[in-house]
Amino acid sequence: MRCRLLQELETTLPIGHVIRARYIIEDLLGKGGFSAVYLVRDTRVKQNLYALKEVIDPEKKDRTRFLFEGELLRRLEHRALPRVYRAFEDEAQRRAYMLMDYIEGPNLEMLRNEQPEKRFSLPQVLSIMAPIMDAVGYLHRQNPPIIHRDIKPSNIISPISGEEAALVDFGIAKEFNPESTTTAVRHCTPGYGAPEQYRIGTTTRTDIYGLGATLYTLLTGVTPADALYRMTNLGIGEDDPLEPINKQVLTLPQHVAIAIHRALAINSNDRFATVEEFWQALNARPIQQLLTAPIVDPATSSTQPKIPIVSRRPATVQRQVARVTSAPTVHIKALPRKRRSRIRFVLLILILLALLTGAGIGAGTWLYNASHPASHSIAKTLKPGPYPTVTVQTSPSTHPTTVPTRPSKSTPAPTTTPGQVIGANPTPTSIPTRIPTSIPTSTPTSLPTKEPGSTPTPHPTPSPTSTPAPTPTPYVYPNVAGNYNGTIDDTTENITTTMALSIQQASGQGSIRGTFTVGPQLLGSGNFTGSVTTAKYIQFTV
Repeated sequence: MRCRLLQELETTLPIGHVIRARYIIEDLLGKGGFSAVYLVRDTRVKQNLYALKEVIDPEKKDRTRFLFEGELLRRLEHRALPRVYRAFEDEAQRRAYMLMDYIEGPNLEMLRNEQPEKRFSLPQVLSIMAPIMDAVGYLHRQNPPIIHRDIKPSNIISPISGEEAALVDFGIAKEFNPESTTTAVRHCTPGYGAPEQYRIGTTTRTDIYGLGATLYTLLTGVTPADALYRMTNLGIGEDDPLEPINKQVLTLPQHVAIAIHRALAINSNDRFATVEEFWQALNARPIQQLLTAPIVDPATSSTQPKIPIVSRRPATVQRQVARVTSAPTVHIKALPRKRRSRIRFVLLILILLALLTGAGIGAGTWLYNASHPASHSIAKTLKPGPYPTVTVQTSPSTHPTTVPTRPSKSTPAPTTTPGQVIGANPTPTSIPTRIPTSIPTSTPTSLPTKEPGSTPTPHPTPSPTSTPAPTPTPYVYPNVAGNYNGTIDDTTENITTTMALSIQQASGQGSIRGTFTVGPQLLGSGNFTGSVTTAKYIQFTV
């Protein structure tokens, strides 16, 4: 077993100790069997606080790797990673050090234990983890790739300054990977370490396992079964002891459960190839809340800490002078809406339900289309241009004994009660008209303007207690709940990218809701509400 366990020794340095005649220890932030992290103050610039990671008594090859990696990490700039400033060693004490930003705040393990049921909701978890997933993907895209190898809730800090969560490393040195495979040494965190950390070595998919285990814990409040225990059980023909996550949380969407369990696959080849692929699978279906909402204490207690999610990182951090530089681009974070007015995707769904009332007393009858006398009239929709549009026009409905014309929006026809008509014609600027179900006996020669207070031409009206005839058959709406994938074109920018549509629909109802997601080249993803018709059209606006 390469994941060697070391005896816990009292080898940490005392508070007040000065390292390299410059950094004075003010606190011990964390420790393990072979490492420690101190809060230190720079004696040259006394207001500067840093986190100083120490590797105790490393072997020569591990010390060389640690120092070389420190040089690699100095080049990195990402909003969710602490800035590394230098790496050095103390040969006399057989210790190596890495100086980095100190990020003050509780870690996710502490915050999780303060939540109801000791777990977070799915929208909270996805919001917290968005910058973390982006940071891990950023590490993997380096040349050579950098593998964190110890992703877990206690290594994710929620800064008290209100910034996004940050990924730190308070117990194990990161490794670089010149040939896409590195040897795991010394340390594995039970429940979060991948199987290969006990066996053959690590790759970027090792971090996929750590991300999956972290999501599992944050959503369930339970640490997943350790990989070594899982391998042992499977090796003797027993069931995998990893409890399915959707049995722990019954309300968790199936696609999320499938994605997390794939990330926790024993065989690394069965996991997602990249962090981006994992993130896309997690966001493939709708959730009920916007992921960009800040996390607050579900019990609304003023004593509980809040987890800031969407606020941008300020130039400096409390108790920290060193600047944390944000990455110039965001690869995974939820898309902003600043271009939403330019890219408003509207899919069309038309239902024409004409309810006419007689002489102002509210008794209505259903109109039927002349070409479809046995079914309710549906106004078909044509796409007038490169972008689908919805024409919603409130136009007067003419009594069946008169021929309707195409009135203007401001001049209603006589003897009408306004009704909403949703439809579109081949010409985008035209106003839809309705063909009556019977030939009228007379045609008005003009459209007199209806004066306020005027009385419409009287017609026989049913008694208020009478039942309208014929009785309409209730609509039977098609079931459109599900998930749809395709492509979408932005003709103004000459961009073609992917789109995903996830729809939720109450059984037998005409209303729908869900989430519309576009690929990374376009902005405009978001939640929607809409409707469906018996003609199998859908309409919604993002």
